[in-house]
Amino acid sequence: MRGNDRIKAWIKCLVIVVWMPVAVKAQSCPPADQRSDGAESSTLHGTLVHFDELREWLGVKLDQSACGEKVVQLVFTGQRAREVDAYRGCEVTVTGKLYEPATGYYSARLAMQNADVKAAPSCHPQAVQPDPSKVAVPADLTSYEASITVDYRGKGRVAAKAWRIEGAAALEPIQAYVSYELNGAADVLHFNCAGGFEVTNVHQTPKGHEPVNKGYFETTGLNDLSGVNKLEFRCEKKSIK
Repeated sequence: MRGNDRIKAWIKCLVIVVWMPVAVKAQSCPPADQRSDGAESSTLHGTLVHFDELREWLGVKLDQSACGEKVVQLVFTGQRAREVDAYRGCEVTVTGKLYEPATGYYSARLAMQNADVKAAPSCHPQAVQPDPSKVAVPADLTSYEASITVDYRGKGRVAAKAWRIEGAAALEPIQAYVSYELNGAADVLHFNCAGGFEVTNVHQTPKGHEPVNKGYFETTGLNDLSGVNKLEFRCEKKSIK
């Protein structure tokens, strides 16, 4: 029995030695100074998830932890973000350099920017969402109502809606009619209407601790950082001078 135990222990050590180079090659952690990316690209495997939280974000729930983390945030812009989002719920392999975000705009401790994403053969992608900048606002639309609800409870959530004043028909996709963004501390909301429309008749519950300011975006402070804040406003078509 002792001889068998020695053989088993030797085999176990051999497996660890053989696996270690593979594991090290698979992930390259960012340095402790948080000022640079991992030295080399990392290749990770897991499930792609669309997190509908205070900030919507894409991430990979890893099969095996990387640099001590179980989730890595994926950062894309424009069309690529919509293409990757179609893989939600699928097993994916992602390759890119890991880094530690230095701002409050991120939702995970580790992130990859413009990673290469490959979905498993078993994946059945969802339809890619249309580019809201290419969605034409109806020519007969001269004004519409909109609302943005910022809910800080739990993981938080932001919900926006827009609808015609006559008949209350919903206007979609919402990104074509309402744009919004929380600041890094998530206590100030920047928002606006579709291009060619201006914000009017703003009502906020509870009342914000800052006035709504005119600019490229309207800006308001959010008062209830543990509950629900609701902003209601009208979008009026700008007159051509």
